Amino acid sequence: MKIELEKLRAKGEPVTLKELDAWHKAVPPEKNAALAFQRTTNSLPKNSSDLRAAAFTQNMDPMLIKEPAYRAKAQAFLAAHQAHINQLFIIYQRYPGNQPARFRVDWTHGFATKLPHISEVKRAARLLMLRSQFFATHQRAPVAQGQNALNFSDQQQAVSSILVLLRLCHLLDGDPALISALVQFASCNYGRHALETVLNMRILTDAQLVLLQRAFANYNCGQRFSNAIIGERGITLGIEQIFRSGTPPEQARIDPDGPYRLIPNPIRLILKSRPEPMRDREMTTFIAYYNEFLSGLRKGYPDFTDFASDHGAFAKKWNKWTDLIGNRRHKIRYILTNICAQSITKLKDRIHLAVLTQQFAITALAIERYRLANRGQIPGTLRKLMPNYLLAHPFDPFTGKPLIYHDAPNGSYKLLSAKALEDKPTPFAKNEYTFSVDPANRLK
Repeated sequence: MKIELEKLRAKGEPVTLKELDAWHKAVPPEKNAALAFQRTTNSLPKNSSDLRAAAFTQNMDPMLIKEPAYRAKAQAFLAAHQAHINQLFIIYQRYPGNQPARFRVDWTHGFATKLPHISEVKRAARLLMLRSQFFATHQRAPVAQGQNALNFSDQQQAVSSILVLLRLCHLLDGDPALISALVQFASCNYGRHALETVLNMRILTDAQLVLLQRAFANYNCGQRFSNAIIGERGITLGIEQIFRSGTPPEQARIDPDGPYRLIPNPIRLILKSRPEPMRDREMTTFIAYYNEFLSGLRKGYPDFTDFASDHGAFAKKWNKWTDLIGNRRHKIRYILTNICAQSITKLKDRIHLAVLTQQFAITALAIERYRLANRGQIPGTLRKLMPNYLLAHPFDPFTGKPLIYHDAPNGSYKLLSAKALEDKPTPFAKNEYTFSVDPANRLK
């Protein structure tokens, strides 16, 4: 096991909680947008159910969004949180999008690490989705005196809200935890649904389309999830070492008896009492398991699609591991691997969805740029978008094949994953596998 740990260290990857905390690079306070965001959270909607009630549902029919009852509720909600919105716009303007950020997080607590900031980012992203949808469907919005975030046209408000939302999501780039990466892309998905509303309701300028396209393209999903998996592996390795031989203060730091309790007492006792050879065997298997998934993810698409499929290389190895670690005789021997592996096996579909969200957004924006340049005509095939509007052909991460494109004579179109053609697609709702634009809905 020591050899395996040193191999990871040689690659600059953390294997203890202290190394993990150092791996998440510090950022000078004056350049740290995460700290600026945290100073605004007192004005965030405190009750997420209130936000859900006020917010338009994802992928809602644009005609329904214009209903007075919805509009009145949304307008009142946005007005109540205008101070927070203004602060989010200021953060967007003051901090470059490629600048690192770090929240006040001490990763040496392992699974007991408190991460309130990820729910705060998600709530703020949902607020901005609502705001974008509101202005996309609003022809003449009142401008309040002294409220800087409102001093734009309705159309620019809708666009700017998405840009601020996507910048906000980047605050989680450095978080070395899977939950942070998952929340980050769930929040990005709010931006995708806001974009769908905007493109259905507005004719954007090429400059606006380019800004949005760059913002959506500015995510390296593979790298982001790779870093999160490396961090998750570092947390597990660090905790295991502390359970085995850590000092009392170190063990007290990761004690799961608080509100973030994840490891029940019986498992803790097993981890503390296992003999050294058993411990080493499990950790060697655990490292090999994570390395295998990381190697597949780093291949990129379409290789990762094949690798992570039900019959791909990872599935074949995973089945062998399942037989090994799931055997009743081996449950204690591989107890930690069994716990952690479950989240990894479900991860591939969430990675696919994050990539699909990005493919939908940058492709739809490319189509709209093409429409502007060709007097309202949309391309008959997505190949026509290259190289002027797209660098590569859009693909479906769930199949590794080209994204499905349906166009109509009236200028409407649909982008689809093959999952959308299934009667009951899983594991996500059917509307997550489609992106539709109909210019007949657009405000005159």
